[in-house]
Amino acid sequence: MPDNYRHYAIEVKPVGSVCNLRCSYCYYLGKNGGGGNGVMCEEVLESYIRQVISIHGQKAEIEFAWHGGEPTIAGIPFYQKALALQEKYGYGRRILNTLQTNGTLLNDDWCRFFSDNDFRIGISIDGPEHLHDTYRKDLYGKGTFKKVMKGIEMLTKHRVQFN
Repeated sequence: MPDNYRHYAIEVKPVGSVCNLRCSYCYYLGKNGGGGNGVMCEEVLESYIRQVISIHGQKAEIEFAWHGGEPTIAGIPFYQKALALQEKYGYGRRILNTLQTNGTLLNDDWCRFFSDNDFRIGISIDGPEHLHDTYRKDLYGKGTFKKVMKGIEMLTKHRVQFN
């Protein structure tokens, strides 16, 4: 298949290592997050999206895989800006957006946004409750399984594709 028609996926870390959880196996814990709130500034976001799109063929399908830390910490306005930039620089290319989340911050607003904009969501969950809660804790040392399941309920309610 010619490169012009290929599917390209690229990971984007809009908040670097910033996360609302303290998972016991996290490779970011204890590392310097670079200061500030960790959210990618608009100038970098625009440059990143413009450059990623420009290096691929006009018929290419480009997937932006938003990852973290916890990428929802960037906020809905950040992703609205990202979508506007994808539209600005996409010139008719098919652009997909996926997002990997721990699911604990999902609510109606997030899930409406994901549904309206055809985001595909990956949920991080470590098996049944007793295993998940052993390793995936919040800032206060409490398990997060029930919060993740509430996030999954929200995604289902809004008919968002997730895995």
